[in-house]
Amino acid sequence: MTGIIPRGPSQPFPPNGLWSLWDMLLKYGYICAHTMDQIDEICIYARKFPDGTFKKNPPLGASNSWPFLTVFQNVDYLAKELEMTPVTDQSGRLKKQIEILDPPMQELVPGFIELRVRLEEGLRRKEFLFIPEDMAKLYNDADPRRGAAKGIDPFELGDKFKETHADIASAARCLALGEGTASVFHLMRALEFVVKKLSGRLKITVTHKTPWRVLTNSMDGKIKKMDDDTPAKKKKKNQWELACTNLHHVGSVWRNETMHPSATYTPRQAMDVFDACRVLMNSLARL
Repeated sequence: MTGIIPRGPSQPFPPNGLWSLWDMLLKYGYICAHTMDQIDEICIYARKFPDGTFKKNPPLGASNSWPFLTVFQNVDYLAKELEMTPVTDQSGRLKKQIEILDPPMQELVPGFIELRVRLEEGLRRKEFLFIPEDMAKLYNDADPRRGAAKGIDPFELGDKFKETHADIASAARCLALGEGTASVFHLMRALEFVVKKLSGRLKITVTHKTPWRVLTNSMDGKIKKMDDDTPAKKKKKNQWELACTNLHHVGSVWRNETMHPSATYTPRQAMDVFDACRVLMNSLARL
């Protein structure tokens, strides 16, 4: 097959979104390999028929599949799609040379070799980050560029703590990319909002400068004054006490350490924090 081959799905692939290996092969892989073969075929023909030209004297039996007819269409398509300006420039020089002079094929070979080199160099500059299969779902489910709904809610909190959803989604994407410390940082940002939200419910004065520890200590005082003279009130008070205890623990073990420049988290540690925060935030949402 030497004509223009199918070019895969028409929708663009956004930067930082995930591409499957099949996506890449379907959209670019086949046409890249095919176009390289076309250039090689032209160079082989030039060695066999050095006095032939691009426009004249095609080989016996040539048809619409002859690579001369489509190689520039394929090259220009790839150069535009993948923003390879050096390829566009070399393609333009060759086309102008052929249009004006139509020189013997042997004189065009160096230009086609240069075109092939530039195409290969351009492709080598397009790098992709591999994400393990078990992490790809975590990334895609938290990425609106891959179809996740607007206002994504990775912890399934519903209408509770909506302001935390963006940070939780960022934590999921960081985790999928192996950036454990960044993931925990986003989780602590989300939990800090929750601490302030719950403090407000307990009528505690909250400002953007009020430290986590001050808020949880104030919560302790408010919770101790809660009525517990009925089973329902006692149960509610116990829930608040447990929540505050957990938030004290998070503040000491994760939040304070995360904000310290020397603290780091491996992907495995970050996954543990991610799972624990999912459980904790769902329990806090029920208060």
